[in-house]
Amino acid sequence: MVIWLHPDDKPKTIQQVDQIISAEIPYKQQDPHGYDAVQKFMIHGPCGKLNMLSPCMDLERNACTRHYQKRYSQETSFDENGYPVYRRRKTNHTVRRNNVELDNRWVFQYNRDLLVKFLCHINVEVCNHSRSIKYLFKYCMKGHDRATMLLVKAKENKTIDIAQSNTVPIKTTPVDEIKQFLDGRYVCAAEAVWRIYGFSVHHRTPSVERLPVHLEDMQTVTFKDNDSLSNVARCATFRHSKLQAWFEANKTYPWARNLTYQEFPLSFVWDAQGCQWTPRKQGYVVGRLHSTYVTFGDSFYLRMILTRFKGATSFTELRTVNG
Repeated sequence: MVIWLHPDDKPKTIQQVDQIISAEIPYKQQDPHGYDAVQKFMIHGPCGKLNMLSPCMDLERNACTRHYQKRYSQETSFDENGYPVYRRRKTNHTVRRNNVELDNRWVFQYNRDLLVKFLCHINVEVCNHSRSIKYLFKYCMKGHDRATMLLVKAKENKTIDIAQSNTVPIKTTPVDEIKQFLDGRYVCAAEAVWRIYGFSVHHRTPSVERLPVHLEDMQTVTFKDNDSLSNVARCATFRHSKLQAWFEANKTYPWARNLTYQEFPLSFVWDAQGCQWTPRKQGYVVGRLHSTYVTFGDSFYLRMILTRFKGATSFTELRTVNG
């Protein structure tokens, strides 16, 4: 789950991050419920030198794939790549797991209120990088749970026990390595009930309006294979792109000139049939400019201008400074 916060509610300081997320073991005397929940659900390992056979271990590198144990950190900070390094102070406060004393270096980051309410493993992170969102959507779209299984029918072979002089049935299961791998879908009871009742598997909100970025007379034109050249030219002339329609809307609605191109879907709805923007009456939609790269030249710099420029009525106005 990714939760986008309003700019006024986003944590802007280290202290605000620490109020939301913790990577430390609570004091048992002060917060017994939090301590028990962290001990049961939010402790990793032990692994590494403490347990080389842990499932998280990469035996070739002799290292934990989850990068535990973490380093001590006196305060929360951000590394050179923008990822958070949560506060993990060196204290004598530990929990015992598999007969090993583990300290703050072994704690998954969590939100105390969510953890105590749901009593399950809930890893909470500050997402300040686009790759975090990409990682989440990979999980949403990777498909259903799968399981490898083997279905065999036991065979009974009769053998003679000479000492007892009676027949003893012994079950044997011959190994067929070809049939040993069966890739199938795994549906647990909880998922079965969820799907029987028709609940949503995943949900995304708000809707996102994709906004094309193109240079003058370089917009995308859609046409059929059997369209004549004159019809294609006419379509390019009379069917505005979203960017061109933004210019026209700024001429029609003076109050719209307080919005950037990216902010426009907040207050306007794109009419695909009429190729125009009309004032929004309901709903909430955010805009996203198509990505481009510095190697694209003018398109890249046009995109930069569009993120700041408000109320433009033409490409000429976008190119004009103090004119």
